[in-house]
Amino acid sequence: MARVPRTGKCKLACVGLDYDNGVNVFKFFVHTVGVDKSWRVIEYSLKRECPTLPAVKVGPFSVGKFIFWTETPNLTTMRLIAMVMDNESIHLVRSPLGHHNRSGYISMGNDLSCVRYENSMHYMHILTDVNSGTWVLSHKFAITLPPEFGFPSCICMRFICCLGNSQELILRVEERYFAFSLKTQQLRCIDNYFFGWSSFAVVHTNNLVSW
Repeated sequence: MARVPRTGKCKLACVGLDYDNGVNVFKFFVHTVGVDKSWRVIEYSLKRECPTLPAVKVGPFSVGKFIFWTETPNLTTMRLIAMVMDNESIHLVRSPLGHHNRSGYISMGNDLSCVRYENSMHYMHILTDVNSGTWVLSHKFAITLPPEFGFPSCICMRFICCLGNSQELILRVEERYFAFSLKTQQLRCIDNYFFGWSSFAVVHTNNLVSW
């Protein structure tokens, strides 16, 4: 679900997939909450080099006026399918992340950000223009986990969200949650009960939340 700032309306979107002679035809279904009585269908043809790979790897996730899905055209590339919910246009954006990167996507206000892990460093990029597919490197940092928890050096970190005016990253490591300050580069452990593993709420308005 995404909220359209211009109209104040909220829209739902989901995606289906057909396969025809090497071309994946994505079918996007859109529904305006409280207005439509049925779903509208938007078809989008996209050539994929490895059609046997999972077409949609991650998503959907709502950021600002966009809904994003990730798409894997081959073994080394990851792309984002972005739907602008205002005019229901669809854009294909190349991701800074590779197919096997230890990384993830998070929301930073109304912008989409991705965190890429490479050579013991994390690189945070912000998508500044969907039309041109422009990403800007905003932060570069290393996270050292507290030794008292006994985590192995190669353990995976799952980034959950960005809080505090986009200055504090929330991440999960196994069953522990941490807050990392992008300003001070300091890490602290936080209480587990604030966050859930399988669901992360997106707050659209004061009285409308979706999962």
